[in-house]
Amino acid sequence: MGRKRHPTTDELRQNFERELASVTTGGRLHSETGLDIETDAALIDIARAYPEIDGSLVAAARAAFASQLAGTNSVE
Repeated sequence: MGRKRHPTTDELRQNFERELASVTTGGRLHSETGLDIETDAALIDIARAYPEIDGSLVAAARAAFASQLAGTNSVE
């Protein structure tokens, strides 16, 4: 069954940090985290690059997440 409500900002931050930690250590992404398409795409880029993760990929993921929180990522 799907998520019943949108996660809070604190929950989003926790989810992002958990997902970032997962992909930077060779783990997978989880579904229904509340992260948007742009943030997920940036995390997928990190997962694909593992184990040779460039710092710019992590910076891009953090920037995408910051844009999500600011509401400036595109809505498709």
